[in-house]
Amino acid sequence: MLKEIIRKELLSDQLVEIGPDVLDSIIKYITESFWWCLSRLELRVCEDFNKLINDILDSLARVRIQKFIEVGLEGNSRSFDAKALQKFINALIRFYRLSFKGHVDSDGNVYVRVINDFEINGKRYIKGGVVPMDIIKALALEILGLVKIIE
Repeated sequence: MLKEIIRKELLSDQLVEIGPDVLDSIIKYITESFWWCLSRLELRVCEDFNKLINDILDSLARVRIQKFIEVGLEGNSRSFDAKALQKFINALIRFYRLSFKGHVDSDGNVYVRVINDFEINGKRYIKGGVVPMDIIKALALEILGLVKIIE
């Protein structure tokens, strides 16, 4: 199934829809392959298989991201990665907007308003507070609804 998805993705001008059933079958294939080599204590085979799968999935992700940037979803919004691709691109666009509009300081920080209390790496952020934060962290936390970047 993974081979078929890659073939379709490389031959198509549009993003290939990868629905839950396809994703489940790929997960099943990978899991069964790991069980096979682990049950035989073929650790080297498992390591090689893991490296191969990671390389394949990295390449597939890059192709899908590139296509998404070029053509968008074009009706494939049911694909399992549609929301993730959209969030990724929106965050990247927002990164450029903030950078070119001068909202990012020389240290790579933007000011954020804390929407909900949270703690990261032992540092507490209190609802309503305004603090400088690394732009990448700020974009990720904004997606999670924990902060709002101040423009």
